[in-house]
Amino acid sequence: MSSIFDIYKESCVRSFDLHDSNSGHEFLNTFIAAAGYEYCVDPNYDWHGLKRGNSDLIIIQHTLSGSGNLIIDDQYYEIASGQTMLLRIPQNSRYWLGENPHWKFFWVTLGGHEIVRLFDSLLLNRGPVQSFNRLVIKRMELIVHEILTETSSTTGHLSAKAYELTMALFDATNMEHSSARDPDAMDRVKMHIEQNLDQEISMSDLAKIANYSRPYFTQVFTQLYGESPASYLLRLRLEKSRELLILSRYNIKYISQACGFKDPNYFARRFRYQYGMSPRQFRSLNNQHLDIN
Repeated sequence: MSSIFDIYKESCVRSFDLHDSNSGHEFLNTFIAAAGYEYCVDPNYDWHGLKRGNSDLIIIQHTLSGSGNLIIDDQYYEIASGQTMLLRIPQNSRYWLGENPHWKFFWVTLGGHEIVRLFDSLLLNRGPVQSFNRLVIKRMELIVHEILTETSSTTGHLSAKAYELTMALFDATNMEHSSARDPDAMDRVKMHIEQNLDQEISMSDLAKIANYSRPYFTQVFTQLYGESPASYLLRLRLEKSRELLILSRYNIKYISQACGFKDPNYFARRFRYQYGMSPRQFRSLNNQHLDIN
C-alpha cells in the first residue's frame, strides 16, 4: 500500500517542549509531545519504556515496511509491516530493530489526562499490537504528516490533532464491533462509500445497500460509529481531498469533483469550516514537504 511518507527522502522529527511554561499543555486534556517518520537501519535503535522520563505518555508507531521487535514485561511481539504499536510510557517495555534489515515507520507521542484514560481502555481491550484498516491508517498518516509540516501550528491546533488521531483509532474499534453484529451489511455500505466518493451518494442509497429503512439505518449507523452517515461521508470526502491536495498537482476544481463536491465553492466552504483554512492555503502549507530531502 502506498504511503504519504513515500515523498520523504530522510527521517523527520518534530518535538514540542513540554517544559515551556508558555505552551499551556498542562491545561489540556490532549496534547502532542513529538511526531516523526523514520527509515531505520541502525542496529543500535533500542528504546526502553522505563528510561524515557516520568511523564504519562502514549506512543503510536505504525510500521510501513520492514519489522521490529517489542517486549512488554515478558511478552514478545514481532511488529510486522502494516501493524501499529501502542505503548504506554513509563512502562516495562523495550522495542528495537535488532537483526532485521530495516524498520520504516511513522510515530507520534501523545499526552494529557483524557488521552491516557482513553488509551488505557484501548490497550486493556485490544493489546499493544494492532492491525487497523486502510482508511484508519490513511487518516493517521495525514494527521502525522500535517503535524510535521504545519510549522505555524498553535497549541490548541495540536491538541485538536491529538484528539482527532485518538478518535481515528476508536472509530476503528467501533467499526469492528459493527462488523461483528452485521458484517455483510456494513461491509457493503463501507465499500460503496469508498469506491464512489466522486459520485453523488444519498442516504437512501446507503440504506438500500444495508437493506434497512432510512430512519433505522441512520439510527444504527450513528449508534455504532458515533456520527451520522452524512457526517461520515463528508469526513471521508474531506480526508480524500486533503490527500489529493498534498500528493497531486490537480487544481482545486478537479479535486472537489473527484471527492464528490460538484460545487467548488461549497467544497471550499466545507473545507475551511472543518480545517480552519482554504484548500489553497492547506496545499501551500503542506507543500513544505518538498523541502525534505
